[in-house]
Amino acid sequence: EQIVVRYSLTDFGLMGPALSMSSLRQPLGAAPFIALVPHGLTDQELVNTDELHPMHWAAIGSDTKGTVVVRAPIHAVSCGVGGLWAVQLFASDDGVHASAAVGRAVSLRVQPLLPGPIERPAAVAATVDGDG
Repeated sequence: EQIVVRYSLTDFGLMGPALSMSSLRQPLGAAPFIALVPHGLTDQELVNTDELHPMHWAAIGSDTKGTVVVRAPIHAVSCGVGGLWAVQLFASDDGVHASAAVGRAVSLRVQPLLPGPIERPAAVAATVDGDG
């Protein structure tokens, strides 16, 4: 039910200097956040979307690296391309309304697992009460 996202806002990201994105840096605003959105939306659709449900985004602190937990969607298939979801970083001044999508989205597929059959209950321990 949870998606753990590890992020880095440094010039070189998590992968080191080989993937430098410093020329693409954008101001993140006072309260950037990471959200789970349908994959394949344009930047304009992402900023104006109603898909940013509060359960599916997490504010990031002022640290340049960190980890956030985003709740997985209840629908395995999104309205996005191929039914995929995406994790996207957003610039924001209030932590709720996105002013811009920052960088590339990371796509993912949600695979729900159905619970197994209920097993027959069994006693694991029995004791005799002093009164009985």
